[in-house]
Amino acid sequence: MTDLDSGGPKYITRTGDVYRLGYDWSPDGSTIYYSRGYMADNGGIWIMNGDGSENKLISDKFQPYTLSISSTGEYIAFMVQGGDKDALFVSRLQEFSPVKISDDSAYFFNWASDNDRLAYYGSDSVIKVWHPSDKRVQKGMVREIAKDGYYPVWARNGGAILFIRDKV
Repeated sequence: MTDLDSGGPKYITRTGDVYRLGYDWSPDGSTIYYSRGYMADNGGIWIMNGDGSENKLISDKFQPYTLSISSTGEYIAFMVQGGDKDALFVSRLQEFSPVKISDDSAYFFNWASDNDRLAYYGSDSVIKVWHPSDKRVQKGMVREIAKDGYYPVWARNGGAILFIRDKV
């Protein structure tokens, strides 16, 4: 972590024990969520105060290589590897009971900034949207134009999704 006032680094975990994309801030900046297990013996999903103090294990059942906190701070999304298959999970942080929403390689996913909708794409290159109201993919929320797309990014108002398409 770098303090922008002093400009100096502050080490809050041991080198190499956090996955490269396995960390995120809470929306208010008071909490850091991170995934250990890359080189550590005590893997899992962890939480600490924004200043790096009070590390606490949330779950040792998963070692996600990427995770992200929703814009409201109510949900966490994370990817895990299982053999030759990846899976995307979402959980309410308060009770932490993950729901698998994809048996696919949804490497890049993005929360809408105006609510708890999650856009992601899988190996089929179709962008999908998950909404917490019914805990399933909302097939009608993203039009077919999202086929052959990847790296979804929400507009700040939540009204559109920007993505890269590899076919013209």
